Amino acid sequence: MRIIRFSSLMAKEAVKLFYDTVHTVCSADYTPVQCMAWAPSDIIPEEWVAPMLDTYALAAVDDGTLLGFGNIDINAGYLDRLYVSSSCQGRGIGKTLLLALEAKVSGTIHVDVSDTALGFFRHMNYSIVRENHVERRGVILRNWKMEKGGLNS
Repeated sequence: MRIIRFSSLMAKEAVKLFYDTVHTVCSADYTPVQCMAWAPSDIIPEEWVAPMLDTYALAAVDDGTLLGFGNIDINAGYLDRLYVSSSCQGRGIGKTLLLALEAKVSGTIHVDVSDTALGFFRHMNYSIVRENHVERRGVILRNWKMEKGGLNS
């Protein structure tokens, strides 16, 4: 596995990974209606990845296959996305990506974390700030505002 900069050429594969992961891994914590609101089937890949390209974005790849990806706004300290393929869970890919993203930030990192990812982020020393509810396509989803402070300072 290699960690490389995320590229717009990965858009279609990233959207497929995102959709599959939400609808398989996250389905234990969210209803099918919530999963479809979070990861709908009509995502336009180029539009979905565009905000990532304005941040520090990384991908985990192996033999040309996308295993996971994530991005962080270095200036704001906001971790926006971190997803690992449903077929690669538990192999350390998320941890490797997260540590590489964190290394670019000094100060506190903020993230909105799904119920599914809550244990992972706790394990990575993030603290819950508060429970949060967001609306996606008219459906309410619970997530958690979390933070990790004092990195590289």
